[in-house]
Amino acid sequence: MVIGMVFEQGVIGNCMMLGTIGKNGELRYLFWPTIDYPQHMHGSLPGIYHDHVFSWLTDPPWERKQRYLDDTNILETVFRNGDLEIRAIDFVFPAKDILARSFSFKSERDRFLRFFHYTDTHLIENPIGDAAYFDKKNDAIITYKRNYYLAYGGSEKTSGYQCGVHGEGSDAFSDVSDGVLQNNSLSLYLGIRGVNSCLSWDVNLESHKEKELDVYLCFGIDKKEAIEFLDFARNNSLFEKTSEKHEKWISTANLEFLNNSRVSALVKRSLFLLKAIHCSTEGGFIAAPCLEPDYRYCWPRDAAYMAYAFDLYGFHHETRSFYLWCKRAQEDDGSWYQRYYIEARYPGPTWGMQCDQGGIILWGTSRHYEFTQDEDFLLEMRESIKRAARHLIDGILEDSLVKSLDLWEERYASNTYTNAAVCAGLRESAKMLDILGDYELSKECKEASENIRNAILNRSWSEEKKRFLKSYMPYDDTIDISLLGLDFPFEILRTDDEKMKSTAEQIEKVFNYKIGGIGRYPTDVYYGGNPWILTTLWLAIYYARLGERDKASNLINFVIDKTPELGLMPEQLDKNTGDFVSAFPLGWSHAMFVIALKELENK
Repeated sequence: MVIGMVFEQGVIGNCMMLGTIGKNGELRYLFWPTIDYPQHMHGSLPGIYHDHVFSWLTDPPWERKQRYLDDTNILETVFRNGDLEIRAIDFVFPAKDILARSFSFKSERDRFLRFFHYTDTHLIENPIGDAAYFDKKNDAIITYKRNYYLAYGGSEKTSGYQCGVHGEGSDAFSDVSDGVLQNNSLSLYLGIRGVNSCLSWDVNLESHKEKELDVYLCFGIDKKEAIEFLDFARNNSLFEKTSEKHEKWISTANLEFLNNSRVSALVKRSLFLLKAIHCSTEGGFIAAPCLEPDYRYCWPRDAAYMAYAFDLYGFHHETRSFYLWCKRAQEDDGSWYQRYYIEARYPGPTWGMQCDQGGIILWGTSRHYEFTQDEDFLLEMRESIKRAARHLIDGILEDSLVKSLDLWEERYASNTYTNAAVCAGLRESAKMLDILGDYELSKECKEASENIRNAILNRSWSEEKKRFLKSYMPYDDTIDISLLGLDFPFEILRTDDEKMKSTAEQIEKVFNYKIGGIGRYPTDVYYGGNPWILTTLWLAIYYARLGERDKASNLINFVIDKTPELGLMPEQLDKNTGDFVSAFPLGWSHAMFVIALKELENK
C-alpha cells in the first residue's frame, strides 16, 4: 500500500549490502558498501515479451503475491498472468556482496518468451558521471564510477543487451518495447540524465515444466572484484548456503515461549529485520532502510531499544557490537549527536544533541552486562561510561533537572522522559563504575541520579491532573506516550505506583482514532498525527508489566491485525484508513513488538 511516497517493501541484506524489493517485485534500493550509504539504485525491474506483447512484471495485467520463505530472510514474489507463472527469489549472499534474483518460469502450454532485466543506477546517489558497457567476455553489463563497480549478469547466456542514456535513442527502458534489444555496448553521459541498461534471455518453456534463470548484481571496488563475485555466483549454489545460514541463526533465538504460529512468524520476521538493519562490521542499527523519509541513519536512542530486544532473545554478539559502536561514535565531551551514518565517526544531518540518548546508552550498556556478565565488555566500555556520565552530570541545572530536545526532537525543555533517561543512565553508571572500582565517580552518579528522581517526582507530577507533565520549564501538561518511560525502560517508579497507573490510564483514554491504536500525543501534526506502532506497543508493555494481560494482548493484537502477510511494520498508520505512513519498515516498531511479547510472557 502507498501513502504519498511511502512504499511497502521487503528487506534483504548481509550487513554490508542491503537491498529492498518493492511490493510489485521491483528492486528499489541497493546500499553498498555499508547498509546506509551510498544508495546506488534509481530503479530495476523485470519484464517479459511473450505472445508478441511486452510487459513489465511490476505492472498490470500481472498479479503479484509476496512472502518470506520460512526461517529465512529470503523474499519470494510470485507473478501470474493467465496460464503463465514467474517466481522470483531475492536474497543477498551472506559471505560476498552479491544480490541474487532467481527466476523460475512455468506455463500450462509450450511457449517461447524473452525475459528482460532492466537496471537504472545512480551510483553514489547521483547519475552524473555513470558509465555502462557490455563485457562480451564475461557476458555481463558493467556500470561504474570511481571505485564503485556493479557487474550484473545471469546464470545463462544472454540473448541481447543494451546500454543507453535516458531520453535518447539508446534509452534501454524504451528499447524493450518491441522485445528486441539494439545491442548497444557502451553508454557515457556527461549531464544529469544518467545511463541505464538491460539484458535479455530467451526462455523456451515446455508445458507444466519449470525453467530457471538467475540474475546476479555484484558490487566490487574495481572491475576485477565485481567480476570475481559474478563468477563465484555462477559456480556456486547461493540459495542453499544462504538459507542454511539464515536457518542456523534464527534457530538460536529464545522462542520457546511462543505457541502461536502467526505470532512466532512475526517475531522471527522482526528479528530478521533487526538483523538486516544491523551492520555487524560497524555495529550500528539504521532506523529504517528508506529515503522517503530519510531514516537510513543510526539514532542511538532507537538503536538502544533494538539492541535490548536482541539481548532479550539471546543475540548478545550483535548487542555488544552496538555498544562498541557507541563508544567509537562518542564525542570527546562524552555526548552523542542526534544521528549518525553507520560509520560511527560521521554524524548525519543533525540539529543538536539530546540528553536522553546518552542516558539510554548507559542504561542499555548496563542491561547488556546484566545479561552476559561479560567483564571484558565492561572494561572495554569503561572510559566511554565515565565520559558519558560526566557529561550528563555537568548538564544538570540548579533545579536538579536537565534541559534538552525531547525524544521526538521537537521541543527544548526540561522534559520528563529525558530526565528519566538521564536519571536511569546515571543510576546504571553508578552500578557499573562500582564493579570497575571507580568509586568516587560512582558515588557522584548515584547522588545525581537520586536528585533527578526526586526532582521529577516533585516538579513533573501534577496533583491537579493526577498525572505527570510532558515537561517542566516550560510547563507543558500535554499527555505524551513517552511518560511511560518512567516505568519502561527507566524504572523511575514501580509499575504499580498509583501515579504511574493514573498516567497510563489517561494516556489510553486520550487517543480515539477511527482505526484504534495509540499516538505520541493528541496534538501531534507529524504526517497529520496518527497512531504509531511503537507507541501502541509501549502501552502494551506497560500493561504487561502491570499484569493486565487482556489490555496488553488487545494492543498487541491491534498491531498484529494491521501487519500484512509480509510481516513488516511501519512507523505509523493512517488514523482513518490504516494505510502505512512515514518510514517502512521501522526497526523501533519491531523492537517494541518483540519486547512487548517478552514482557507479556514474563507476567
